[in-house]
Amino acid sequence: MFGAVVGRVANRIGGAQFTLNRTLYKLIANDGNNTLHGDPKGFAHVVWKVKEHSQSSRSHVFFFTILDLLVLHVLATVRNALIRNNQLSITMKAKALNKPTPVNLMQHACWNLDGHNSGDILSNVVQIFGSQITLISSDLVPTGKFGSEKGTPYDFLEPHSIKSKINGLANGYDMNYVLDGGVGHKLKRAAVLHDLKSGRVLELSTSAPGM
Repeated sequence: MFGAVVGRVANRIGGAQFTLNRTLYKLIANDGNNTLHGDPKGFAHVVWKVKEHSQSSRSHVFFFTILDLLVLHVLATVRNALIRNNQLSITMKAKALNKPTPVNLMQHACWNLDGHNSGDILSNVVQIFGSQITLISSDLVPTGKFGSEKGTPYDFLEPHSIKSKINGLANGYDMNYVLDGGVGHKLKRAAVLHDLKSGRVLELSTSAPGM
């Protein structure tokens, strides 16, 4: 799913089921007993239609309506645009067309600022503007509770290289950071990634509450 738009629900749904408005919905388990990134019928596994294309502004808009095993229609749109000063703007929206449904869209892009096939990214220096993480169970399902990462291998409140932290973890990084600034519609700074070899810097801002 590298580079894909992930949904309808990014991350894991425990037990491959959930209850909404007193109705139990059973999903397809594709990650042990859990549903990961929207199961085999998720947004990453469909062909999106191009709704708009503008060469002058170098933007594309993709959209589709999906009918899956939940029998719930969702209209999802994603706008990708290259804007001033080498900025990539990604706007994702979703609308339930007939009944409520959980939606958590995610851009699953992976970056190597030193270039393709240039090796690992462990020497990259990272700063993340989130003082908490979403706690997870032993099989990586979010518990709904938050925990402080201060003083742990997850602590990137100050800039650190990835290799200086990752050795303290058995399976690397696979969790959600709770970004400082709360929930809102305004962009907030989420992270800064600096590749020392190339000198390239990636700055990420988002209106989402987590990363």
